Amino acid sequence: MDRPLHAREFDGPGDVPPLVILHGLFGSGDNWRYHASRLSARSRVIVPDAPNHGDSPHVEDADYRSLAHMVAEDLRRRGVHRASVLGHSMGGKIAMALALEYPEMVADVVIADIAARRYPPRHTEIFGGMAAVAGSHPGSRAAADRIMEEFIPERSVRAFLLKSYVPDEKGLFRWKMNVSTLRDRYADVSDWPFDAGVFDGPALLIRADRSPYVGDEDIEPTRRHFPALEVVTMTGVGHWLHAEKPEEFCDVVFRFLS
Repeated sequence: MDRPLHAREFDGPGDVPPLVILHGLFGSGDNWRYHASRLSARSRVIVPDAPNHGDSPHVEDADYRSLAHMVAEDLRRRGVHRASVLGHSMGGKIAMALALEYPEMVADVVIADIAARRYPPRHTEIFGGMAAVAGSHPGSRAAADRIMEEFIPERSVRAFLLKSYVPDEKGLFRWKMNVSTLRDRYADVSDWPFDAGVFDGPALLIRADRSPYVGDEDIEPTRRHFPALEVVTMTGVGHWLHAEKPEEFCDVVFRFLS
């Protein structure tokens, strides 16, 4: 990767390893501003945009070994050689991959509502809507929203996605995300490429009781890679548990990291 990941940094105490927060598919580090600000009471917090997302470089790779390598490389550029790592959904898989591939760099890991397994396709309609927008080049988010409504009925999901539909330096709207690579490499995004590998350090899985992503049957396969795994189930929330109950989510993370 020729240039570093784009990241937001939040100053905090320097007597413990910094916290790295890794967002999920279609998101960006900007989605985690509130959490990073709160968690910076404990330590410095670094919130990168994942490759192919936000203002980070577009690359051809989407497999988790490659993504973990890019994150590790970026942290070293920032002078970070050991960190706590928190990841949600796709970011949770990157966090797990980082812990398995570079255990010397990971003090502890927090995994938010994702398991160490392959998932079936879940985003066909989203990719269809984003591709339709890319092909039509609407000149505003409102016009893009009308196109996407045919594919994605949930207004909140469209609003989340459209945060990444922005004007470029010429004023022309475009997706910040590398939509074509994410779509073409979606099998890698859904995959879990590790048959072996163990991270012996502290690990926490925070799952949501209204989410289909982490069932009881997913705990032991994840614990095979993370034998010290603790599990906390947040109630009354879905897959975006950190957005639905941000204070409770941060409290759970604080307690674990402390």
